[in-house]
Amino acid sequence: GLEAALKYFLLGALAAAFFLYGTALHYGATGSLLAGTPGPCPRWVVERTFAWLGRNRRLAKDYEANPRVSEAWVYLGMLRLLVKRLARAA
Repeated sequence: GLEAALKYFLLGALAAAFFLYGTALHYGATGSLLAGTPGPCPRWVVERTFAWLGRNRRLAKDYEANPRVSEAWVYLGMLRLLVKRLARAA
């Protein structure tokens, strides 16, 4: 009756809460909801990339009012870095 329905409702809610909590823990630890995926980039990789981008005069400070222009300068800065690497390797 009512007691069994309440018991199954509470058990279902508890199971859903554990599932969501576990999913949140997994996503926080790996950065992905897929199982078996590697974790996020180490912090030094991100810091090094920002340092490379900071060598470009236009990217050293945020001068642009439009975010799309700033994004374009980031693409140009990374393109410049890649072209320099390819030229050095050839």
